[in-house]
Amino acid sequence: MPEAQLDRFLMKVIIEYPDQPSECEIVSRAAAERPGSSSPVDVVCTPADIVAAQEMTAAVQAVPEVVAYAVALARATRDARAVALGAGTRGAIALVRVAKAPAALQGRGFVIPDDIKSVALPVLRHRVQLTPEVAISGQEVDEVLKGIVESVPAPRG
Repeated sequence: MPEAQLDRFLMKVIIEYPDQPSECEIVSRAAAERPGSSSPVDVVCTPADIVAAQEMTAAVQAVPEVVAYAVALARATRDARAVALGAGTRGAIALVRVAKAPAALQGRGFVIPDDIKSVALPVLRHRVQLTPEVAISGQEVDEVLKGIVESVPAPRG
C-alpha cells in the first residue's frame, strides 16, 4: 500500500498468535459450528457507550508543550539516518489524539508526555520506512522508533 494511504490509518497494532491451547479451543469451536451458522455474540457495550467514550477522550486537553513534543517526535523520524521516509503531520496529530485515550482511562483531563510515549510505536510504526540498508540488516522499525523516542527530550513539569 502506498505510504500516503498507510498514513491515513490511525494505528498499526500487532496481534500475536494465540498460545497452542487457546488456538486448539478456537479451532475446535469453529469446526463444531454448522456451515453458515454463527456463534452468539455477547453485547459488551451499546452505541451510546461508544459515543460517551469518544466524548470523554475528545474532552482531554493537550497543552502546547505536549503538542510540541509530539511534533518533535514526528520530525525526529524524518531526520533519523535509519529512516528513508519519516512520519508527517498526520503522525503528530495521531500521536496527540491517541494519547488522549490512556489519559482518559487514567482519569486525567490532560495528556502527559508519557501518554505520547506509550502510543508512539503503534501510531508511528506504519508511517516510517527504513532505509534499504537498515531493513536488510534486520533492524526492525520498532527498534528504530524506540531509539528515536528515547532521544527526543520530553517536556517536564
